[in-house]
Amino acid sequence: MACITIFSFVMPMFDFIFASDFNLINSSLALIIIAFPAFEALVRYFLTKKEYDPGKYFFDIPMNEKYIRQGIYYTLLILVILVVPFVRGQVYLSISQVIMSAIVWLLVSVGMLFVTQKYTRVHFMKDTIIIKGIDLRIEFPMNDPLRTNSGIYGYHAFSGFYIEGTELQMFLKDKEGHIKATLPQDKVQHIIAFLISKEIKRLQIHELNM
Repeated sequence: MACITIFSFVMPMFDFIFASDFNLINSSLALIIIAFPAFEALVRYFLTKKEYDPGKYFFDIPMNEKYIRQGIYYTLLILVILVVPFVRGQVYLSISQVIMSAIVWLLVSVGMLFVTQKYTRVHFMKDTIIIKGIDLRIEFPMNDPLRTNSGIYGYHAFSGFYIEGTELQMFLKDKEGHIKATLPQDKVQHIIAFLISKEIKRLQIHELNM
């Protein structure tokens, strides 16, 4: 709805956007690939910041999520908005413009996922786990299982956790998703004890597909 509103009421205020198909296509990609995730990131940041209480903070660790799904989302958006209209002859672009635009937006997408990975962390609090930072992932309401999404999770929401080396996986109940993070080598045993103290079961490898 935010994208539709901006496209319908804000973008028409700028004549250069509609001066050519090249400008329109790339402005649309900027809106969907940059502006919308940035708006979502801002909302996530303030919602998680509101619940973040330094007095209840224990420790935080980096995420270890592979953003294959988000990478596919970005690639599909570029294909649908840029490549498909060009192939169908619905927009007047040269092949070099299409290739250049596709490369630029793919690099922008990779950069946004890199920033997300670098600046979003898993914070363990007294009563909750808060995943917060600069989360520029684009999400669609497709009822997929959660994958280390920014948000607030009570310890009671987890059915168990599994640790292999320094890699942690925490599983939400009813197969609703998981959280993946990387533990400091010298803190592994302390974090295991901490999670067990929160009544979260440590799973063995044969229990992962239960």
